[in-house]
Amino acid sequence: MVNKGGVSAVVATVLIIMITVAAVGIIWAAIIPMVRDNLAVGDICKDVDISIVSSEGYTCYEPNNITIIQVKKGSANVNVSGLKFYLSALGNSVAYNKEVIFSANDYKVFPLDSSTISKLERIEVVPLVQSGDTNKACSPVYLDNIAICSAGSIVIDSSTGNGGGSSSGWHINPEDIISPTTSSGEVAPVDLIYPIFSNYLDNNVTLTVSGMGLFSANVDNTNGTVLLEINNTNITATNLSFNVYNVSYNFISNGTYYYRWHSWGNGTSKNYNISVMRDYVVDSAFAGGDGSPYNSYQISSWKQLNNVRNNLTASYILVKNLSSDDSDYMGLGSNWQPIGNCELDYVCSSGNAFTGSFDGKGNTISNLTINMPPKYGVGLFGKLGVNGLINNTGLVSVNVNGFRSVGSLVGHQSQDSEILNSYSTGNVTGSSFYVGGLVGDQYGFTTHRPNITDSFSSVNVVGPSYVGGLVGMSYESIVSNSYATGNVTCSGDYSGGLVGWSVNSIARITNSYATGNVWGNNYVGGLTSRINGGSIINSYATGNVNGSSTIGGMVGYLTSTGVSSGSIINSYATGNVNGISELGGLVGASYEGKINNSYATGNISGMYWSTGGLIGVQSGSTSLVTNSFSTGYIYIFSPDSYVGGLIGQKTNGVVSNNYWYNRSQGLGCYKNLAGSASNTGCTSKIDITYFYNSNNAPMNASLGTGWDFTNVWKVNSGSYPKLKWQD
Repeated sequence: MVNKGGVSAVVATVLIIMITVAAVGIIWAAIIPMVRDNLAVGDICKDVDISIVSSEGYTCYEPNNITIIQVKKGSANVNVSGLKFYLSALGNSVAYNKEVIFSANDYKVFPLDSSTISKLERIEVVPLVQSGDTNKACSPVYLDNIAICSAGSIVIDSSTGNGGGSSSGWHINPEDIISPTTSSGEVAPVDLIYPIFSNYLDNNVTLTVSGMGLFSANVDNTNGTVLLEINNTNITATNLSFNVYNVSYNFISNGTYYYRWHSWGNGTSKNYNISVMRDYVVDSAFAGGDGSPYNSYQISSWKQLNNVRNNLTASYILVKNLSSDDSDYMGLGSNWQPIGNCELDYVCSSGNAFTGSFDGKGNTISNLTINMPPKYGVGLFGKLGVNGLINNTGLVSVNVNGFRSVGSLVGHQSQDSEILNSYSTGNVTGSSFYVGGLVGDQYGFTTHRPNITDSFSSVNVVGPSYVGGLVGMSYESIVSNSYATGNVTCSGDYSGGLVGWSVNSIARITNSYATGNVWGNNYVGGLTSRINGGSIINSYATGNVNGSSTIGGMVGYLTSTGVSSGSIINSYATGNVNGISELGGLVGASYEGKINNSYATGNISGMYWSTGGLIGVQSGSTSLVTNSFSTGYIYIFSPDSYVGGLIGQKTNGVVSNNYWYNRSQGLGCYKNLAGSASNTGCTSKIDITYFYNSNNAPMNASLGTGWDFTNVWKVNSGSYPKLKWQD
């Protein structure tokens, strides 16, 4: 290193770059300087004193082997951190080019595939100097005309310029510029002006499956050879006019790509310059697909999930799990805005709904967070519209807070829409009506019913009214083969372990269950708070139920619509019931309701008025209780206030072929309107083992009890009878 005028007080650091061709056994080393930011470009290049020193061995390139180029610092005390150099390996007109920035490592290793470079001809290392927006290149150090399997020792001495024999040397003229010599010792011409890059232009593309990125640059002082390097791939640029060069590149996936321009100068030595490395963001709307039913848009990021709102009718699939670990989670997953929206009306009847299809493909969306206390229609999807479909989608560890129609997956589910094989875990809170662990509310009419099938929620749900572990309110809708395990806390009326309120004759809950505990004021049920003309079939509830009035282990209030009676068929409840009045192990109050082939085993604790092992109060001329039983213990503060082993108060209706376990509390099967105890239509047994014996009624069908132990019931050895579908 030589200090020139204008470069005073510079401490020169020497880096030895050793180039090793693996399977060749020869190491070539060159000495280049450590570049400091405060030196002028021209001065640095003039001060470079480069020589290629000798190393024993022989040169032999095997085309079938992978060649390794190793660039290494020369001594342990040399600091190479931050130094840039440009490495190029050429063969058969194919180039391997890479800009290298040393970190704290002592070396860099670059593999070359012989299938790409079939005959290695030249290895070149160029020190780079930063100047504004451009890396200026000093003259290269290179190993040229690599022989194939030619043995011998090469000795190079830069002071003489020609080592003799098989030598290839360099002369350094520190007063002028670096001048390479040929193998015969002749001085080769050089580029007097380096190529200059300016006016970079590119268009960041938004892709569906693939898309074309366009790049252009002005390149002055070039002999016409211009390349664009994109992620280590070189593309020949097209000369559009004079010094304007253009490249088109087909991107197949989204992400950040890195590119820069290469250009050769106008001298015969073809010295080149390279631009600074720039990044190019391919911001795909989706990872693939065209949104059609048979080629759905593919979603692999939170940003792509957010783009669903831009086309509410297309088809989508989730191709990977999304979580808070993803780089684009913040601001999207952490502050989610529902897809589709409800206007401020009672049942979310207006607004933009998602009517396409969304298939999670079994993948999960984790840590979804929504905090919109004044918002109607809150969930991953605010509103699922007519014929909309969501399936195979899992939400894990959600945290959702909204106003009305609040759920984790869907805020409001409209007619003829479906949710299949989907689930959620976490917490959901609402400050008004219709709050559910999975769906805020379902709203259909006549035959146009929304459905939830094969789905579940393990969400703790909190709200003031119409609150359910799976769905807040289900109006003329269907819930089947689904369940909820979270606790439900309601500060007002209408809360249920599965559904807050199931309304109208075509509303139906089948083959479903709830296991969470439920708290509320009035109309509280382990499965649902109220059935208005709809039905519960082959379902159960096991959570404890707590409230004030009209509280049931399965249903708080079972009633009719005037056209159709609410019904419970082939179902049971085992949770304990706690409240003040109208308390039942299965149903708190039944008005024109029908209960058939069902049972309750939980204990009931109340203050007074209409408390029974199965039903708190039964009324209505068409109400019916048949082929059912109860076994729970009844704790009552005021035993004279309409308390019965099966029904607390029966004012009307039919009671037929029922049983109850009499725990010697001095109770009848029920009390009538006058307050008199009666056992008509039911049989009490004080010996629990009576129900364990299959020879006794009702287990013994030959006794003509009317209980079906072929299709409905099953003898349960050592315990009470159970429903056949329980197996």
